[in-house]
Amino acid sequence: MNTPSMNIQTIDLVWQAGTIIRNFISKPKDIHFKGEIDLVTSADLAVEEYLKRGLAELFPDYTIVAEESADISSGVAPARAIYIDPIDGTTNFAHDFPFVAISVGAFRDGQPEWGIVYNPYNDELYHAASGQGAYLNGSAIGVSSTEVFRQSLLATGFPYSVVESPQRRRLLLDVLDRVLQGTQGVRRCGSAALDLCFVARGVLDGFYEWGLKPWDIAAGIVILQEAGGRVSDTAGHDHDLFTDGIIATNGHIHEALHQCIASATRTP
Repeated sequence: MNTPSMNIQTIDLVWQAGTIIRNFISKPKDIHFKGEIDLVTSADLAVEEYLKRGLAELFPDYTIVAEESADISSGVAPARAIYIDPIDGTTNFAHDFPFVAISVGAFRDGQPEWGIVYNPYNDELYHAASGQGAYLNGSAIGVSSTEVFRQSLLATGFPYSVVESPQRRRLLLDVLDRVLQGTQGVRRCGSAALDLCFVARGVLDGFYEWGLKPWDIAAGIVILQEAGGRVSDTAGHDHDLFTDGIIATNGHIHEALHQCIASATRTP
């Protein structure tokens, strides 16, 4: 695929970065702790540096915002930014649980431009660009047609802050309880980027989570929206990359999921 903003060189760069991860599969990882349970490995750092160098050459007018080296404390997005998560699902990677992704997404003036998500364990590469549709290994994908919330399959995740905040833990468990009662089930696989892509390809009908960073979701949002899906914050408002919570669905069940979450968050 060729667009003014993304071309085969961009896709190939991300695919080549996956080689770094594949070289670590089923081998000991050099693991360090950023927090009590938040990990980083030498593979994270190697992939990030590889992508930062390559993307800086391809997109010199963009600010590179990467997980292991970014400072987003201001909460202000650059006008042109490429968000990199070198390994979304580092804990999975540390255990060779094969739900792992490289995520690279570009935004301009707060609007999604293009995104690439690649799982090197099973060689699945998703990509999308604004107005161009969404693709998995070159084939077009689209969201599911599920309209009944009770018949939907969802995914979620739990932020690292649940370890430190009993109040947030209670809220997440309350929401999960209500969602479990209202749907066919909930999956928790540990990579927001891939969760969004699974909604985009129609395997899942929806996804929600709190505590995510821009690099976790930038690429997945582009892919989901181009596949026909809908994204909001957990209050039902327009989503931006610095919003704490996200709801992402096939569109049909969006309001039902929002109301289910709202019913829990209103509880004293």
